[in-house]
Formats: sequence, C-alpha cells, structure tokens
Amino acid sequence: MLSIVSLSLLVLAGSTVGLYAAESETFRGAAARSGTYKRPQLLVDGKRYELKASDKADPSVAKTPARFSKGETDTYDVIGTRAIINGVDGIIVDGITPAVEPLLSTGVSTSPDRPLYKSYEYTEAGKTLRLIIPENLAVVRRPIA
Repeated sequence: MLSIVSLSLLVLAGSTVGLYAAESETFRGAAARSGTYKRPQLLVDGKRYELKASDKADPSVAKTPARFSKGETDTYDVIGTRAIINGVDGIIVDGITPAVEPLLSTGVSTSPDRPLYKSYEYTEAGKTLRLIIPENLAVVRRPIA
C-alpha cells in the first residue's frame, strides 16, 4: 500500500514540476581508451567518459570511437547525452566529428599566444602512462595521476 502512495506522489509531483529526459550536450575532448578492456573514452577537462553510440546515431558514429580503442588520441567534438556505461560515467553519442581547433594538450595550436605542449608516453606490461607538459616548462615538480 505504501508503494502505491509513493508512486502516486511521484506522478503528482512530476506533473507539477515536469519530468524531462536528459538533454543532449556538446563535449570537446581528446580520444582515449580504458586500461584493461581498451574501451573508447573521451577525456574532457580531466574527466574520462566512456563512449557508446546511440541507437539513433548514423552507423559511421560507431566507427570513430572504435579507432580510440586502437590508440587514436586526436581531439573530437561529441554531441550526446550523459549516462552510466559499464558502471562508469559515459556519453551516449549521437554525433562525433574531429574538432576544428585541437585542445592545448594535443600539442598543436593555430594561435600564437597559446603555449604548445609536449606529450611523453611510457608503456610497460600493457599499461601506458602519458605525461603532458607545456613546452616552455623548465621543471616538473610533481605529476598528478
């Protein structure tokens, strides 16, 4: 009986406030992959999002993240909805395109006042560590994992 009352209150509150499905957002980030399973990810502002093509996306959308799993690290613009994928934060992808202006961390910049970055990778036992630092930085005091 209590569950019926709770459900009724939820429906009443939902009709008053308005319940909406998650809205699409645009994300810009660097292609990445997870460790063990090499699942495609997008690194956005220091946070990794696992990617999965939506059911309504063009079939070509699934091909691009598949390249991430093979080690591609370019910058992409992704249109999608936040979701939980494989138990972690993710994005259900509706559209994905290479970014016109790469992120600073890719080391490529068309603007003279943006610093260039260098990327160093170390791989051992199937795990890769990447360190990205500004080109003009003299000393790295403490890398943050």
